[in-house]
Amino acid sequence: MILRNGDIQIFYNVVGKGTPIVFIEGLGYSMWMWKFQKSLSMKYKLIFYDNRGVGKSSKPEENYTLDDFQSDLFSLVQSLKLEKFFLIGVSMGGMIAEQFALEHQEMIEGLVLSSTNFGIRSKLPSMDVLKILSEPLNGKEMFERMRPAFSEKTVLNNRKLIDLIIEERSLDSPIVKQVQQSMAFIKFDVLDKIQNISCPTLVISGLDDKIVPIENSEIIHEKLPNSKFIKFRDSGHLVNMERHNDYNAEIDKFCTSVMSKSFSKVITPLVI
Repeated sequence: MILRNGDIQIFYNVVGKGTPIVFIEGLGYSMWMWKFQKSLSMKYKLIFYDNRGVGKSSKPEENYTLDDFQSDLFSLVQSLKLEKFFLIGVSMGGMIAEQFALEHQEMIEGLVLSSTNFGIRSKLPSMDVLKILSEPLNGKEMFERMRPAFSEKTVLNNRKLIDLIIEERSLDSPIVKQVQQSMAFIKFDVLDKIQNISCPTLVISGLDDKIVPIENSEIIHEKLPNSKFIKFRDSGHLVNMERHNDYNAEIDKFCTSVMSKSFSKVITPLVI
């Protein structure tokens, strides 16, 4: 389905019925990133969409801004007449979700921040990882380029998953569009504001995340007044794919606890 936001077309898909959950993918990824979460449609109404610059959404030539991403998301939920919904963002999508929650908290039933950070003051990947990430994403280099996104266990035991992700990733967007997306966050910084997000929030990170180090999630959890933090073993940056069954189970538990009014702040992180 297509939503028009001014001159921009946003491609989206709705699956299932029930309480709505809106998903925001990471930098350079389109909605296929959530393919392993579709089983949640047995219980929830899932809304997936392609950010501008990727997938089937418009890819304008100019650099994008955080306001652009906020406007696209707001137009989507308005067009679907969503008054209250759960919002899940991974990596860059988590930053979009943080800003949206700060501006439209009354619309958020519950928030999930997965493998993300709080902006320019966040802990960065190691220099070795940054060097790998700066290399072209093509040909035989693709596996090594994507390797830091996964845990070592996934690299050693689940090459099929990695090959699937590489194949899908290569079709998502040209590198120039990924650069345009990243430019929207060059000044992003909510470190001193994130404590104002008071809605129930589930923070998720892989213990082996080399792209967005887990220390960032630890700080987010410490600052949020109403959060729970889950650390996933044998997972890197792409927890929602590497440990998708457990990830989905925790999403369901979180949504259920929020809807039943039983959710409360848990200070000590849970490691699973």
